Amino acid sequence: MEEALKQKANLLRQSLEKSQITTEKIMAALDTFDRRLLSIDSAIRPIQEIMPVYMRCHENVSKCLRKTEVIVSQFDRIREAEVVIFKGPGEDLNGFLDAMDQLIRISRFFNSRKSYQARESTLQHINRLLADATRMTENEFHKMLTAVSKPVDPMSLFDCLPSKTKASDVSTANHDDITDISANDELATESRQEELTYKLPTLISPRYINPLHHLAARLVLVGHHTQCLNIYRNARSNALQKSLEYMGVQKIGKDELQKMQWETLEAKIPNWIDLMRICVKLLFAGERKLCDQVFEGIEDSFLDQCFMEVTSSSLTTLLSYGEAVVKIKQSPEKLFMLLDMYEMMCELQPELPGNVDSASWRIQDRGSGGRVAVCTINFADFTGSSKQLGSKIKQCKDQAQSYIFLMNNIHYMVTSVRKTEAARELLGADWIQRQRRVVQQNANNYRRVSWTKVLEIISSKGLLSSSGGSSNPIENSVSTSAPKDAIKERFKNFNTQYEELYHKQCLWKVHDRELRESLQLAVSEVLLPAYRSFLKRFGPIVENSKSKCIQYSPEDIERMLGELFEGKTPS
Repeated sequence: MEEALKQKANLLRQSLEKSQITTEKIMAALDTFDRRLLSIDSAIRPIQEIMPVYMRCHENVSKCLRKTEVIVSQFDRIREAEVVIFKGPGEDLNGFLDAMDQLIRISRFFNSRKSYQARESTLQHINRLLADATRMTENEFHKMLTAVSKPVDPMSLFDCLPSKTKASDVSTANHDDITDISANDELATESRQEELTYKLPTLISPRYINPLHHLAARLVLVGHHTQCLNIYRNARSNALQKSLEYMGVQKIGKDELQKMQWETLEAKIPNWIDLMRICVKLLFAGERKLCDQVFEGIEDSFLDQCFMEVTSSSLTTLLSYGEAVVKIKQSPEKLFMLLDMYEMMCELQPELPGNVDSASWRIQDRGSGGRVAVCTINFADFTGSSKQLGSKIKQCKDQAQSYIFLMNNIHYMVTSVRKTEAARELLGADWIQRQRRVVQQNANNYRRVSWTKVLEIISSKGLLSSSGGSSNPIENSVSTSAPKDAIKERFKNFNTQYEELYHKQCLWKVHDRELRESLQLAVSEVLLPAYRSFLKRFGPIVENSKSKCIQYSPEDIERMLGELFEGKTPS
C-alpha cells in the first residue's frame, strides 16, 4: 500500500515537472511573440502616420488627372470643330453652326480657367477660329438671303387681295340698312368681313427661313448685330424697292414735281390709294412677318429697327406722291381726292413703320362764311392744331396725344361739314359716318395706349394664391399669405402712373364738350370698375400699414377723370 502511494506520488511529481517545463516553454514563446509584435508595431507606426498624406496625394493626383482629361478633351473638341470650320458652311450648315457653338462653349470654358497657364494662347487660337467662322457665317447669310430675296410678281399679289365683289357689297351698303339688319344679317356681315382679310404673300420660301434664322442668331450671338442688320436691310430693301418698281411705283423728284399739273396727279390718285393699301397690308406686313421669323428670339428693339430700315426707302417712295399732291397749289376741286387720301392714311397709319419723316397734309374747303376744314397728318407723330387755320403746329411727343389730336381734327372736320349744307350734300352722309367710325377707332386706340398699363397694375394677376376649395378664383377669398409687399407696390405703382396720366392729360384740350365727355366716360367705364374691384379685394390687406399706399377712393378717381382734356392745370 505504501509502495503504491509512492509510485503515484512519483508519477504526480513527474507530471508536475513536465507541466512546469511546458509552461516555461510557452512563456518563453509568448515573450518572443510579444517582442516580435512590438517590433512589427514599431515598423508599422510610421507608415500609419504617413498614410493620410499618401491618401491626400492620391486624391490630388486623381483630381489633376480628371482636370487634365477635361482640358485634353477641350483640345480634342477644338480640333474637331476646326476641321468642320475649315470646310465652311456650304457643305453642312448644321454641322458648321454646331461647330461654331462648340467653339463658343470652349471659349467660355477657358475664360473661366484663369489659372491655366496656356489659357491666353488657347483663347487666341479659339478667337481666330471664331473670327473665321463668323466671316464665313456673314458670307453665307449674305449669299443665301440675296439669292432668295426676289421682287414679288405683281400678279401674285392679286391672289392675296380680298374679293372685289364682296368688298364692293360691303362698302356700298346703305348705312341705315346696316344699322337695322337682323341677327342673321349680322352673322352674314361678319362672314363677309372674314372673307375680306388680306392673305400675306410668301416673300421667301419657307425652307430657307430656318437656315436664315440660325445664321442670323449666330451673328447676333457673337456680337455682329450691325453686320447682320446691314446684310438683311440691303437684301430685303432692294427686293422691296424692285417690287414697287414692278408695280409701277417711282419716286417723284423735286424738278418733276414742279412740272406736274393737278390733272396729271388727280388721274393717278385712285391707283396710288390702291397701291398704298397693297404695299402696307401685303408687302410691308409680309416684311414684318419675315423679319419676325428670321430674327425670332432676338430683342424687339432690334426687330423694330430692322423692319424700319428695310421699309424706309420704299415708304419714302410711296409717300413722295402724296407729298406732291399736298404741295401743289390748293383749290376746292382737290378736296374730294384729298379726303380719300386722308381716309386711307388714317386707316393705314397704325400699320406704318414708325420711321417716316413728317409729312403734313392739309385739306381745305372754303365754303360759305369762310368756313375752313383743316386736317393735318404727320407720320412720325401727328402735329398741328385743329382750332383754326394758321395756328402754330406742335409736335405730339406722346402717342396717346396723337390719337387725341386726330380725334380733334376729324371731329372738327365732320362738325364743319354737318353745319354746312353744301358740304354735307357734297360729301354725303356715308362719308360722315365713316369719319365718325374713324373718330371712335382713335378713341379706342387712345384708351388702349394710355390706360392698358394702369389696368394691368390693378389686375389680380400674380396676387391671388390658391388655398384649396373652389377652383374659381372669384369664389376664393384672398389668402392671408397673399404677398402684402407686392400689393403695396401695386397701389404705389398705380398712384404714380395714374397721377402722371392725370396731370398730363388734364392739360390736353378737347374743344368739343360732347367729345370730351364721351372720352371721360370711356375711361371711367374701364378704370373705375377695375379699381373698385382691386380696392375691395386687396385694400383690407394693406389699409392698416404705416405707409399709406391707398391714396384715392373710387369717388376721387371719378371726380378727377371729369377734369381730363380741359386744357387746364389740374386742381
